Amino acid sequence: MKQNNYRYGKIGLAALLFGLPFVLWFGGGRQLVSLWQASKRNGAELQELRQCRDTLGDTLAVYLKKGAWLRDGRLLERVRQWGEVRGVTVIGYTPWLSGEDRGWKLYTAELTLAGGFLPMLEVLDALEREGEGMRPVAASFRLHADARNRERQLQLTLWIQQITEE
Repeated sequence: MKQNNYRYGKIGLAALLFGLPFVLWFGGGRQLVSLWQASKRNGAELQELRQCRDTLGDTLAVYLKKGAWLRDGRLLERVRQWGEVRGVTVIGYTPWLSGEDRGWKLYTAELTLAGGFLPMLEVLDALEREGEGMRPVAASFRLHADARNRERQLQLTLWIQQITEE
């Protein structure tokens, strides 16, 4: 009888020593370690950006003073020019002021395009390359069925943001 209890004690101790860390690691410890490593990387990158900002001076503010393309519709005209060549049409455009703080303003615009898949990707690429101080933050493709014509149309909705100093 004592021999069986001794054997079960060894099995329990082995389960605690090897099984419990295994369960903890795959139950959430691995994610915690990866989050901690990402946090360290982000902290180092943030520190590097702070040092870069200190050495550049006020260059960023000069770059952001170029003008609010989203607010005054210059982006819409530029996208129409890019799209006309490729057969992409602008269906909707809605700009708004998302936030402002200490002289900085964040403008956001929702832009909806219709056309072929590859031509819309080309317009998106041109927007990312040549868009001054603004970047698409989200994109969504959808297939829209027109009730009147019974035609299906591919649409791309872009959310674009621009930070300006005013």
